[in-house]
Amino acid sequence: MKGKGINTTDEDCLYLNIFTPGQGRCFETIQGKFAVMFYIHNGNFDHGSGSLFPAHMLAASQCVVVVTFNYRLGHLGFLATGDKNSPGNYGILDQIEALRWVDENIGVFDGDNSRITLVGSGAGGASAALLALSPLSRRMVKRVIAQNASPIADWAVITDRLFMFNTSQILGEEVGCSNHDLSQLVHCIGTRTNNEIQIIKIKPRKGWLPWGPVIDNYTRRGAEQLLPWAPKEMLERRVVFDDEFAYMTGISRDEGVSIFLEDYQNPSDLEINEEKFIQKIKDFMRMYNYTVNSQGIFEAIEFMYKPPVDIVDKTLREAYIHMLTDRYYVAPLAETLQLMIKNRVTAYAYVLNYTFQGYSSILKDFVSSEVDYLLLSGAPFMDPKFYPKILNLANAKWTEEDRNMSQFMMEAWANFAKEKNPTKTRLFNTILWEPVTENNYIYLNLNATNTTSTMIADYRERESRFWNSFLPFFIDREPPTLAPTLEPGVAELRIVTSALWGSVALATILIIITLICCILYCRIRRYDSY
Repeated sequence: MKGKGINTTDEDCLYLNIFTPGQGRCFETIQGKFAVMFYIHNGNFDHGSGSLFPAHMLAASQCVVVVTFNYRLGHLGFLATGDKNSPGNYGILDQIEALRWVDENIGVFDGDNSRITLVGSGAGGASAALLALSPLSRRMVKRVIAQNASPIADWAVITDRLFMFNTSQILGEEVGCSNHDLSQLVHCIGTRTNNEIQIIKIKPRKGWLPWGPVIDNYTRRGAEQLLPWAPKEMLERRVVFDDEFAYMTGISRDEGVSIFLEDYQNPSDLEINEEKFIQKIKDFMRMYNYTVNSQGIFEAIEFMYKPPVDIVDKTLREAYIHMLTDRYYVAPLAETLQLMIKNRVTAYAYVLNYTFQGYSSILKDFVSSEVDYLLLSGAPFMDPKFYPKILNLANAKWTEEDRNMSQFMMEAWANFAKEKNPTKTRLFNTILWEPVTENNYIYLNLNATNTTSTMIADYRERESRFWNSFLPFFIDREPPTLAPTLEPGVAELRIVTSALWGSVALATILIIITLICCILYCRIRRYDSY
């Protein structure tokens, strides 16, 4: 595992942790077994660990069983060549195996396998939604809580085979295994140690993340396919969910800040002037190969996000973070909600606006997934030693409002897992969370545990339409992935085809020459006969 405050990596990582309520109040007040919350950790599919989410308080205070676990990451979990040499999805298959184990054995730990809710943020939230869609795992999933994630976001699933091929080639070049023969490439990469590969930062030729789940309908047989179609296509085809299936999703207001910080060596210098703002938009366009009509695309994005005349650096920074948040999280989340409603799924949505009063970090001015991670795990009630030291929670001075917000999130999330409804009765006597409907796309605006947390309609709807509808129709861009020298699975066909046409051309030329010779010979014979 590799993440903030954790510097150890081990290929022997497939462990899970089970947190139960323990003896006492929960067993006295609840008849039968406890609902199960199956937590999938974040980390952009290349780092992280289940042990980073200490679920002691969530399990004990809400009377639920919580499971955290590890799965293969980076190239070990997601190396895909675009053909059968390395089909990919190994990390997701680990998740399914862990889920299957929980489904079969959680009863021993007083868990109810008919009420398993998958929970996760970022890559973990996307994974949770994908497991609910996959024919290999769908029957085991009763509900999903996808925080800062959508299964139809382009970073959540890779659908382009050339992208897979290119990324495998980039990795091969970095570790001295450059080879267009994919079987040899995969074999060579397998001879490298994990430590050799972990120190390499792979940058894809297109897009944000190099690793992730892939469509495998062309690399695995039908019964073995994890994702036979793209998630959006699966939802449009009307997935048959269980009647009790429900979906909760939401966004931390500034979630794009994590992507923003990837470009900064010195996190204390986070300001953006107008020149940097323009350059970042151009860098973003280049990352997605927006090369045709690039000026029009640039002007459209600039018009949508550049603040009005009185520009200050902080405002430009916030505008750029909003752009990243909308592009990667808000817009795909909104489209996912629409598709879930069309599939007659009960759905709830939220926007997290809360900032801690008693804890400061480098992200103190932003509402990111760090906030929902600390709230859901009950950090204001927990011993700091259960968290990575880099978070410096030992110096936190949690306030009553911090504890109330953490209590609300744990209770609402657990209620959803238990009863399909996060607020069957008003929490803190004020908050009633209403579901999304076909005619009313409403979000719970989480500001505090008082009357300021209310339902709002169509959160950033204009920006979502910009990314989901306007821009795709506006641009007429080149193929999104730069073509490799040889396409996966097509090289042999090209060779055979070239050889075939070459043979046909040669045979045709020989036939023509033979005919000409025959004609000339006949004419000469005829001339000689005279």
